[in-house]
Amino acid sequence: MIFYASTSSPLGDIHICCTEHALCSVGFTPPPLETLEVSMTVTPLHRQTFAFLKAYFQGDQGPCSLPLKPQLTGFQKLVLSEVKVIPCGCTLSYGELAARLRAQEHKASAQAVGGALRRNPLLIIIPCHRITGAHHHLLGYAGGLERQRYLLKLEQRFTQNCSLN
Repeated sequence: MIFYASTSSPLGDIHICCTEHALCSVGFTPPPLETLEVSMTVTPLHRQTFAFLKAYFQGDQGPCSLPLKPQLTGFQKLVLSEVKVIPCGCTLSYGELAARLRAQEHKASAQAVGGALRRNPLLIIIPCHRITGAHHHLLGYAGGLERQRYLLKLEQRFTQNCSLN
């Protein structure tokens, strides 16, 4: 059973799907509810997610400790696990992220990284908005470039420095 709820944010409604134990999706587009076995019950996990998002938009941008269960391939999991460790307020380009993966002995191109990021079902929670095009131009964020710009400015406002060691 999938549980669905939405909450408002400065960027519009955020739609959240979860099981009893883990988040499945967080995004700006409603999921195809007619194709899922869905309950509109707001769960404790929804409430925790609402609280995380509220704190995030108010500047408390610590790491997310919510339980996650996205449906991903092995490569997508690898890419998104690397994205999760990018500090708040920092950015990497698709090419820089691919180079990090290659340094860990994984085959990865900027295009493959972009393909994996397009399938991130947990926007904001897994911060793929921190990945940019070459020369750090905004490019390809699934939530839209205006939202990406907003999220990056929000994070940079509350972050003193960026260290990508």
